[in-house]
Amino acid sequence: MLTLIGRGLTNPEIAAESSITVATAKAHVARLLTELDARDRAYLIITAYETGLVRASRHLACGDGRWSTAPVSKTSNTT
Repeated sequence: MLTLIGRGLTNPEIAAESSITVATAKAHVARLLTELDARDRAYLIITAYETGLVRASRHLACGDGRWSTAPVSKTSNTT
């Protein structure tokens, strides 16, 4: 859930991505705010970045310079 918040998704977007209701998404966000003693959603986004759950990446393929958030892959390349 923190990864989705860190990517900047709204409650309806989180619900759609997770196949849950918007009310459940709101409950998850509220619980994270409480558990992490966060004053707002921005703090949760910062936490997601600081813990490495999400990272900023460039859209190099389209070359438009926009920034995007990308979840960090849990797999490693061992070649």
